Amino acid sequence: MMRILHVDDESLILELTQLFLERTGEMQITSCTSAEEALGLIETAEFDAVISDYEMPGMNGIDFLFELRSAGIPIPFIIFTGRGREEVVIEALNQGADFYIQKGGEAKSQFAELRNAVRRAVEKHRFEQEVRESERRITEIFHHLPDATFAIDCSGKVIAWNRAMEAMTGVAAGEIIGTGAHAYARPFYDVSRPSLVDALLHPDEEVPSSYTLVQREPGLIIAETAEASLNGEQVVLWAKATLLYGEDGNVAGAIESVRDITAQKQAEKEVISAGEYRRTLIEAHIDPLVTIGPDRRISDVNAATEALTGRTRDTLIGTEFCALFTDPVGAEEAYWKVIADGTVREHPLVVRGVDGGIRSVLFYGTVYRDGEGETRGVFAELHDPLPGGEGSGECGTIGSPLAEAVSGIVAASVTAGSADAFLKAALEAVQDLPEIGGGCIVRYDEHGTLSVVRQEDCGPFDEIVPGLQGYEGSPVAPFAEETRDGRGDPVVHLPLTDGEEALGLLCLSVRVPDLSVYEGHVALDLSADLIGALYVQMRRNREGEAAERIAALHFDIVAHDLANAVSAALGYADLIDEMVDGEARIVAEKMTRAIRKGQEVIRNLKTLRKIGEIRNGTAALQEVSLDAAIKNEISHFPGIEIAYAESGAVVLADDLIGEIFWNLFDNSVRYSGKGVSILVGVREDGDRVEVMVEDDGPGIPEKICEDLSSKVRGHGLCIVRDLAACYGGGVSIGDRVPGRPREGAAVGITFRKAEGGWSSSVGLSGEDVGVPETRV
Repeated sequence: MMRILHVDDESLILELTQLFLERTGEMQITSCTSAEEALGLIETAEFDAVISDYEMPGMNGIDFLFELRSAGIPIPFIIFTGRGREEVVIEALNQGADFYIQKGGEAKSQFAELRNAVRRAVEKHRFEQEVRESERRITEIFHHLPDATFAIDCSGKVIAWNRAMEAMTGVAAGEIIGTGAHAYARPFYDVSRPSLVDALLHPDEEVPSSYTLVQREPGLIIAETAEASLNGEQVVLWAKATLLYGEDGNVAGAIESVRDITAQKQAEKEVISAGEYRRTLIEAHIDPLVTIGPDRRISDVNAATEALTGRTRDTLIGTEFCALFTDPVGAEEAYWKVIADGTVREHPLVVRGVDGGIRSVLFYGTVYRDGEGETRGVFAELHDPLPGGEGSGECGTIGSPLAEAVSGIVAASVTAGSADAFLKAALEAVQDLPEIGGGCIVRYDEHGTLSVVRQEDCGPFDEIVPGLQGYEGSPVAPFAEETRDGRGDPVVHLPLTDGEEALGLLCLSVRVPDLSVYEGHVALDLSADLIGALYVQMRRNREGEAAERIAALHFDIVAHDLANAVSAALGYADLIDEMVDGEARIVAEKMTRAIRKGQEVIRNLKTLRKIGEIRNGTAALQEVSLDAAIKNEISHFPGIEIAYAESGAVVLADDLIGEIFWNLFDNSVRYSGKGVSILVGVREDGDRVEVMVEDDGPGIPEKICEDLSSKVRGHGLCIVRDLAACYGGGVSIGDRVPGRPREGAAVGITFRKAEGGWSSSVGLSGEDVGVPETRV
């Protein structure tokens, strides 16, 4: 119902107009006889439009309109008067009148024209209000984007600069909006220069050499640069540029989002450095070292293991550990004893080399755990037996004190679930030396306060530890040759250092009368250096992981809020789409498609973060019913013909498995229309399960197949590819009808069949996963 205020000093006109306009039931008329009275009514009630005479006692219709517009009241206004002078018409329209209708003539036609004018004015006003509200919400979304973002038009002038950009650069939006000549680059590079948006708006131009290109496709460029600075400090920036479209569907400019990834890049370097450092230590170890997964398959070895077995690292990884030995059953028993007891020492086994030769070894095993303390496998060392110990299962100290200590410390760095657990395990490794009576580790925090890490049986050190306060920060430990523990044994204090300052002390009592002639002293010094270096690295890794967890939490919060805002915007866009027609409907449909694309981007971002968790080993795989996963995603596509016969298959995956089928179904509908027919089939083959999704659409373009075979990430089939790889499977693409690419597509996804038992954590880095083999 439209509420209309009619102002005229002639009562008969008021009554006649009310009679004609209220006949259809779509309008409700309120009448008054002066502009002054009308102003009072507008203050106390809401109206959708005003019909006003021009010539009235006191304030005329034009003055009345001027008062409304001066007060900021944009209500639709129709002049309905018997005065037809051209200058009155022009003045009315100049003051903001929507229509000018002249009284007189045939009443039915006259009031039909007035009714149509009112209806059109009200609908136009409501549409403009909805558009303004939608634009306001979109503007709010833009300003609340977590990434610093700006936009330029096709001429290069800045047209938007959000709050995150203000915070990052210190440049207020009011200072830079409207400027051109690459002014948006100055806060980052101290000079005006082309940026990523310029390369996007001008495809014939190259991306500036200061950027490292990450991804480029029509309408999108993602790159990184290390040549920027913020607040006088060199930073690494991630930037994404996308095209901006106007209401007519043509390119109106470009948007660039910028993110400071300096800390992330530094963390990546430290993680790589830590991995290289640990790898170097493992490779330098003189004894064979083997990491065994929960499926009893080898996940890593060092060069000494290659030499022992005569096989390369690549051929060993993935093979059954127990198959290396002449007695696989005995090796499996040793493995399960480690799982049950936490450690096994000096278990005799015989290795069979690739050339058929055999060699006796002693198996040392300990469990390794994830950050939650869950057992994830076994870390094993294979030592040569000492003379006289063969067959007894017992042996003395293996090798020199240095070899024994390094072996235990390196094993601790691999198996410990935290930096504190590493210190305890490393201390235990050193205390296993026969000449060490007891010990503890004194650790200093950033305030110089000491805390003690010790094993249960570490000797009577309670009287010694308080005297160690005050040595924090010094790379030189107090000389302790005259210090004795409660048993009377001499005590040595060894600094745990990162190379510059002492983070703590390794305190050991030695069962020798004179430390000055103790031959193992150098070995203990080196052990302490190794413990200090690995402890610092592990602590930095944990700090990096904590920062990543905080960043992930922030991402989840922002993604949730952004998803809600986009959903609200989509709701308003759908309302506008229902309310308008013609050209306005086309614009509304384009706005709806753009907002839906935003929803898809948010969904893909969440999926990519979860894929990252799987690659980093922080998400465990579990048994998942294919029937439940596929049927759940089918329910999200009502009205689409999707045929699926239940299979009862159970695979290793997680709660993201649905994203595989959602993306495949969505691609079929997107490229083939709602009339597409989709067929889903399941086939089991040994320890693998293959799901085939076929449609009768136009097939998959060759360009998309090329992208799938590259390292492009983040959309459609690429997400299907990455998830399949994380689950230990792969993707194949073909024609539904062989040799006829335009008669439909067939996409196959393979999974590992779940056989019960272990809940397997993938534990792969991004480099380990890489790009899976994709058969096209």
